[in-house]
Amino acid sequence: MSQQKVAFITGANRGIGFETARELAEKGIHVIIGARKLADGEAAAKKLKHKKLPADFLQFDVTNYADHKKAAKYFEEKFGRLDILINNAGVMNDPQGTDGFRSANASTISIDAVKSTFDTNFFAPVALTQTLL
Repeated sequence: MSQQKVAFITGANRGIGFETARELAEKGIHVIIGARKLADGEAAAKKLKHKKLPADFLQFDVTNYADHKKAAKYFEEKFGRLDILINNAGVMNDPQGTDGFRSANASTISIDAVKSTFDTNFFAPVALTQTLL
């Protein structure tokens, strides 16, 4: 197994997650891009590989707890370890609004929207961290 450091970044197919992956890969760290959508994740990894940067893609949904176990198995089998975890995936769920929580207030936002947002942004990342440790 390589001694190159390995990083897993959730929600790394775009935005801050992708830029974090790019910068880590430029430092010689092998990055694994986690993304829910297959095409988006593969495209992000391809962009980095095109620049000769060490990157792979793992289809991953932070709120799918079976994916946590799948990721742990992947890192154990492919690298024997995981050195860096960046819980970047996040959402602002408000099915009634068009622009996330900015269009809602405490008296109108559904409790389901709040629960799903907290699951994605807090509970699922804690569970993932525990699983990968």
